[in-house]
Amino acid sequence: MTELRAPDPEEVDGYRALAETAVTALMELKPPKFAQIDGACFGAGCSLALACDVRICSPTSQFAIPALKNGLTYEPAFVRRLVQVVGSGPAGLLLYGGERWNAQEAAARGLVDKRAEDVSATVERILANLRGANDSAIASMTTAIRAALRFR
Repeated sequence: MTELRAPDPEEVDGYRALAETAVTALMELKPPKFAQIDGACFGAGCSLALACDVRICSPTSQFAIPALKNGLTYEPAFVRRLVQVVGSGPAGLLLYGGERWNAQEAAARGLVDKRAEDVSATVERILANLRGANDSAIASMTTAIRAALRFR
């Protein structure tokens, strides 16, 4: 039988710093980013999805952030983004309450932007639309949307 050990604080701090760097870098990439979620999107998966500009999930997707149960906390960039997207109360339900949301609830609370039977085909349609657009127009629109989210 394997005995579980308490997380080493230095390891946890190192992981959080690395995760913060990765999420921040992803959020700052210039082109718009699209998350395709099909199934479980827990913890770090939610963090990566929230770093994207648009999140599309299948009807069977599930979302949870079991950090406290695992003795962990999340990097400030992730928590800030989560609160911007879903609000402080729903963020608390995920972070404190350990709630698990199905695709319908995640969409109703704004965690995902669309539910689609065929997630890949839906994202491909968006990308096809972008392929016909001017790069500077895409960049300008992306900047405007991201700026608006900060003041939501």
